[in-house]
Amino acid sequence: MAKATTVYFEGIGEYDHTSRKFRVTSTDVVDTILVNSFKNGTVVVSTPSGVEINDFLEVLAGCFDKASNFSTEVAKSYNYSKKTIVDSIVFTFNGVTLVVTADNANVDTLRDNWISQMKSNAKNYQKERRTWFNCVQKQKEENKLQEKIEEELFNIDETVNLEFKDSKSEQKWDDFVSKNSNDAYGKGIVKFAVIWAKYMQNLIKQGKSITEIAEETSRYCNTDEITDTMRTYAVEALSRCWKYGDELLKWYNEKYGLEETTIVNSSLLTTNVG
Repeated sequence: MAKATTVYFEGIGEYDHTSRKFRVTSTDVVDTILVNSFKNGTVVVSTPSGVEINDFLEVLAGCFDKASNFSTEVAKSYNYSKKTIVDSIVFTFNGVTLVVTADNANVDTLRDNWISQMKSNAKNYQKERRTWFNCVQKQKEENKLQEKIEEELFNIDETVNLEFKDSKSEQKWDDFVSKNSNDAYGKGIVKFAVIWAKYMQNLIKQGKSITEIAEETSRYCNTDEITDTMRTYAVEALSRCWKYGDELLKWYNEKYGLEETTIVNSSLLTTNVG
């Protein structure tokens, strides 16, 4: 057991008008204990600046010595009964929070506990740091990939022609584009649908299937961050006109658990494809 800690109540903290300042008289190493709160037997104290952990533990452990007047002085400072007992003291030192009680009021025990938690915190910090770093690296890689894809999309848009089911479907598409060229919402749907379909055409010619590429390419081609509803309209338009529209519709319906013959959200369709 540590040497008994003796204190006297010096006054209420001027900066917050709630904390209590106690002058330590049993040692010159730690001169004050600042009590932030006292409730249900638990005292929360601040860690004095410039104090070594061993010295502070010695003082706090000594508060539970039978000869210590700490409990009595704290109770008096809060106008509690003299019989009110301090059951525990809580403090935080270098990011580690410890609870001192009569059962563990041993400097060696408390220090070992503090060191153990410090090591644990260090490991957790390193783990969090690695996770953060990996996320940053992953984001950088994704950004670089997106930049590469957007450059590829531009080239594809300039060099690849949209393929249609037949001449009638091509006319329907032209009508669709014409009817949706007067506002940003309609233009956004058309722009997305065109580049998405062209990008998929390019991959289909490389042996890919709609099922393999539709989801991923829809993310890559969503450079203007259109909504899910706008993408639905794009699927609707492409399903009626585009060469691979039937396969796209089948993929979409399977993805969302709809019937194969379903026209995607046609009741919501305000962009007409004829």
